[in-house]
Amino acid sequence: MIIMKYFLQSTKYMTRNFLPLFIVAIIPAVVLGLLVAPAGVPTFFISYARNRENFIDSGNFAEYLFNWRTLAGLILILIMMIVGAGIIVSAIEKHMRVGVMSVRSPIKLLNQSIVPVVITLVCWTLLLVTFRFLLFGLLLLVNLMFGAQWVLSLVIMIAVYCGLLVVYLFLSAPLLLWVPCMMIYGYKFGDAASSSFRMASKQSKRLFISQLMPLLIIFCVQLIVDLAFAPLPFAVYAVINMIMCLFLLMYFCSLSAVAYFDLAEIERKDEVISLFPKS
Repeated sequence: MIIMKYFLQSTKYMTRNFLPLFIVAIIPAVVLGLLVAPAGVPTFFISYARNRENFIDSGNFAEYLFNWRTLAGLILILIMMIVGAGIIVSAIEKHMRVGVMSVRSPIKLLNQSIVPVVITLVCWTLLLVTFRFLLFGLLLLVNLMFGAQWVLSLVIMIAVYCGLLVVYLFLSAPLLLWVPCMMIYGYKFGDAASSSFRMASKQSKRLFISQLMPLLIIFCVQLIVDLAFAPLPFAVYAVINMIMCLFLLMYFCSLSAVAYFDLAEIERKDEVISLFPKS
């Protein structure tokens, strides 16, 4: 269970402070759910297995893996993530640092974190776009080479995706620590990046698992929906995507602070105060 530490602690924190996090995250999650499908890759694999003849050209690959319509809305996606993550991270950081959880001054909270959040999300977006572009190209190549043997092609595709996902999660782990590193100690980008990479290397397995587990959860949900209930109206899929985005936004903001406070060995005042509740 030690390797699950950050996942369990982040889930516990998110659950205990669900209402204030939900209030901030709900609007960005609704917008994001209309623009992105967080668990689109499992849907692609199921569609590929069911409708192999439809994946002769690159159009259907792009629909699931590298949709240019989604990229066209990238600015709006970034704005929603910056606003949601900026307010949530500031509220969590203050809660853990001084023991007070409040989202009553969202503009003030956003102002405290907007620079590190913008830097981090832009870097994370570039990493994610690169990952999806590589995935799109490699799976297209696999289909071209082994498409006639669709079972073999599907197995190789899943193996390629899993390999790329492992690399992506290890590369993205230090990004989780950039925002609290710049906020708490006032580090500039270069110093924060250097410090974050050193800190992430200490607990790379925990950070990897803490990122993988929520993805496995939403992937399992998507597989159940696609296998047992599909096809469904667009509105239903949109609601499912909204719930997934809500969960991921709240979880990863919690994980960022939980992991940083542990790795930096900073006492969490929210835990101290919870041990001595007001009478």
